[in-house]
Amino acid sequence: MHGSAQSYGSEQYPRGSILEPLCHGSVEMMSRAVNDFYLEHWPFPDEKARKKFVIAGFPTVTCLYFPKGLESRMPQACSLLSILFLIDDQLECMSLEEGKAYNDRLKPLCRGESLPSRSDPVGWIMYDLWESMRATEPELAHGIIEPLFAFMDAQTSKARLQINDITQYLEYRQADVGQALVSLWRDDKVVDITNFSSLLATLTRYTMNLHISVEELESVAGIEENCGRHISLVNDIYSYEKELLASQSTTHEGAILCNAHKGKPFYVPTPFGERLMLPNKYVEELKNAPMEDVDFLGSFFEVDERLLIAEKMFESEYTTLGSRSILHPQAAKVHLNRYMEWTEVCMASEMSMVVARASSRMFGGLSLSRNREWLQTTLNYASDGFVGAQKIKALPRIFRPCVAPFLPEVRRMPGHYKTARKIIVPILQKREAESAKCCDFLEWMTADAGGPQSDHNMIADLQLKMSLAALHTTAATVVQLLYDLCCMPQYISALREEVEAVQARYSEWDKQALLELDRMDSFMKESLRHNPLLLVTLQRIVHRDLVLSDGFLIPAGTLIGVPSQAVGMDAAQITDPHTFQGFRFTKIREVTVSVAEKGRTHWAASNLDHLAFGYGRHVCPGRFFASNEIKLIMVHLLMSYDFEFAEGLKDRPKNLCAEIQLIPNPETRVRVRRRE
Repeated sequence: MHGSAQSYGSEQYPRGSILEPLCHGSVEMMSRAVNDFYLEHWPFPDEKARKKFVIAGFPTVTCLYFPKGLESRMPQACSLLSILFLIDDQLECMSLEEGKAYNDRLKPLCRGESLPSRSDPVGWIMYDLWESMRATEPELAHGIIEPLFAFMDAQTSKARLQINDITQYLEYRQADVGQALVSLWRDDKVVDITNFSSLLATLTRYTMNLHISVEELESVAGIEENCGRHISLVNDIYSYEKELLASQSTTHEGAILCNAHKGKPFYVPTPFGERLMLPNKYVEELKNAPMEDVDFLGSFFEVDERLLIAEKMFESEYTTLGSRSILHPQAAKVHLNRYMEWTEVCMASEMSMVVARASSRMFGGLSLSRNREWLQTTLNYASDGFVGAQKIKALPRIFRPCVAPFLPEVRRMPGHYKTARKIIVPILQKREAESAKCCDFLEWMTADAGGPQSDHNMIADLQLKMSLAALHTTAATVVQLLYDLCCMPQYISALREEVEAVQARYSEWDKQALLELDRMDSFMKESLRHNPLLLVTLQRIVHRDLVLSDGFLIPAGTLIGVPSQAVGMDAAQITDPHTFQGFRFTKIREVTVSVAEKGRTHWAASNLDHLAFGYGRHVCPGRFFASNEIKLIMVHLLMSYDFEFAEGLKDRPKNLCAEIQLIPNPETRVRVRRRE
């Protein structure tokens, strides 16, 4: 590799990096030849896998590894690394025992000790490749065999299932990846250089026809070992997304991710600074900790007390979203009845309005739920607040007070409050004049208000903020459910059957009727487990040094949380966690005797296995209302409409991630039709 500076006019400007990669000059020819060979002979399961192989560019990677390799030997090197990566993909779909047997079957073929069946592409490709390499240079080819087998053995080692800390993880990855890159040493000596040379190091010697003595290898032992450690970490960083997707798409041991922090606290970087993630074994202690020491509300406001920075999650100084105040089917019909024939709609925006109407009916009565100005204000208030906060947080802190007031989203916020007061205050005044008692949240909030909080303008402001908490979370949940049903329509008939059975027993959808929608509740919980609203819950800021029961010290000023999404995907907590089983919790309830234990499996439950709504004194108080509201909306949608993804969309749209929030793709279009 070499570096240089680019000259522009009379000045010199450095490149983005002073290093430039060297690549073998025949990379394009090698890539075409090797890719064509494997596309013709390898047993790819489908066209998607064939395209994935070509895009991965294994021959190109090989040419970057060995830029000075001999022209005659590079095709062999490209083929070897390609087949190793292809075999690694196959191992992900096996148990470790199956993977070991698979590799053990290939070893005698690599050594030339047995003949392959020509009906087995993997076997004969591996056999022919090694025969060719031995014919070219037997000594250097033989030196690659044992490092290759050490690499293959590490891939199927049960040690990967027993990793509990970072030291074990690094030792394992050094064997799996690092030792595939550097020479193996014991007591600072090269061990049988013919059999235990590293895979890539010996492959480098093979491609360049380098015959190096033991003494020469010893002189660079430290460099090679350090190189292996670094490359193993770089490999993990760049391959993490691929490995994560593989672990989520299969239940086999070969795809299980190594876990170096399970059961232990760990820090993650965020736009607000580091957050300390705590395992759920500490949840009970945190739940009972004094609020002045472990502050829930403060986690949305003070983020770095040590630096006395009043960073605000919602930038509420400008957007006004934050607040320290402690203080149904009809909607769906109005917005969806116009879709009598198949019509393509943006489901995220449709559901936002449906939920806005349904929530407003409970918050402020029938008139509020039908006031379009109010409904639009609640939607715009949330949108402007979040978008404005993101824009502000992208600015250097010193510029925020100057720039924020001129952002269009921030400038619109006072207008939203003005509209809310214009609508809510007359409702309050009319109720006072008529001494009317209504059964809605506005009435309850008015009854509990005292002192300054009884001011009508303040109640109107709080009502607007309450809509923020209820509207988008519920709408997102409904959209996720619809996306799940569109990509797994086999659940629809079973859910409709349950609705019909409950309807036959009840004259109206009251609390008890909704409670008997057991399959619906299970499907909702499984959808939430895979698509949680938040990746991290139980967020707190620690104001004083906090020592937990096992002696673990959390310093004052630390922002903490529990990775609840990871808890929900923990194989130790739930069987086959990455497979979507819509009626998983229904089956659990069927074999559970205890009423209390059955209650723990419901969507709105809050316990150490289900932390989506938080836990303890600050658990989401509206989760039961949301559960009933979502069920009512889903009942109407299921019984009144057919729905499917828009033409051309087969796979479930990926969620968007905004900081710790998981958001259903807002642009996905769904076809809707009124049922006969």
